[in-house]
Amino acid sequence: MASSISRASWVQLYKDLQRAACEFPQFSYREFSKRRIREYFVQNRTVNDQEELVKLYKFGKDQLAAIKRQTTISKLLPTSKLVIEQ
Repeated sequence: MASSISRASWVQLYKDLQRAACEFPQFSYREFSKRRIREYFVQNRTVNDQEELVKLYKFGKDQLAAIKRQTTISKLLPTSKLVIEQ
């Protein structure tokens, strides 16, 4: 049987995802990522199956790694600020 994931681990994952999303230099990517992270957590709030929770947690960790990779790549490319950011 899969082990239970603590509430603190979920909160930490959520915070890590939000912090990583805030690193995007482009406004639209940053806001889209933050919105999708919030929607993802709200959508899966009612899941009670331990095996499904473990899968969701692993998926969240994989997405965190993907966001970190993408923000690193995005920082290497030159961008100009949008009017909304200035």
